[in-house]
Amino acid sequence: MATEAAWDEQSGSILPVEVWRHRIYRVTARPTVTGEPLVIRSFFAASAGAAVEYTEAMFRRPGSSYQNGEYRIASVEQVLPESGDFF
Repeated sequence: MATEAAWDEQSGSILPVEVWRHRIYRVTARPTVTGEPLVIRSFFAASAGAAVEYTEAMFRRPGSSYQNGEYRIASVEQVLPESGDFF
């Protein structure tokens, strides 16, 4: 696939190919009120920090059921691919 993409780039038939070093992160948020369930979301992001930014944006989004500040991020874990690999 990489060889075909390089050939296409050189022939000018496509735009340059980008390799994104993104991973899938699982973000867990805990409720500030007891009795509420955990919120677990997965994000395709370049870093754990970017996954946190996406999560915080989700919490602030108008109409979101999480926007009232009832949840706090508890953990960020890379789930795919394994460390050192990339998509």
